This record gives sequence, structure tokens and C-alpha cells, in this order.
Amino acid sequence: MRVLVNTTAEVWRGDDHLPDLAALVAFADLHGDQSGSDDVRGVLSELARRGRTADLHAVHALRVTVRDLIDHPDRDYD
Repeated sequence: MRVLVNTTAEVWRGDDHLPDLAALVAFADLHGDQSGSDDVRGVLSELARRGRTADLHAVHALRVTVRDLIDHPDRDYD
């Protein structure tokens, strides 16, 4: 998940590394098979290829949530 968070402009102090669906597909192709499990190999890439703009926005929102969890691991999220 840290790899996903690292795609934000805030981390890179520059451009967002997932500005569009093509970038999301490229990210999924590069990082999606790192689980090592044959059961999930390629699944993330396939999902990214079927993604829509709303899915990209959901990934952007997920990055914010994950970054908050990483930055504040002791926070109570109830």
C-alpha cells in the first residue's frame, strides 16, 4: 500500500503519478503481481483495464485514507 501512497503529488512534490486510467493500468501492471500468489496474479491489472473514471477517483481517495493511516497509526478510527 505504501507504493500506492507514493504516487501522490504530495509525496513526489510534483505531478500525480496516477493522473489517468492509462497510468493506473501501468501501475497495476508494474505492481499488481507482487503478491506472489498464482490465484491473484494479473487480477489487479485486469481490474485496472476495466476501470472507469469513478474507479480512478476511488483509488485517489484510497491513497488519502492509506496515507492517513500510515502517518497516524495510533489514531482511533472508530
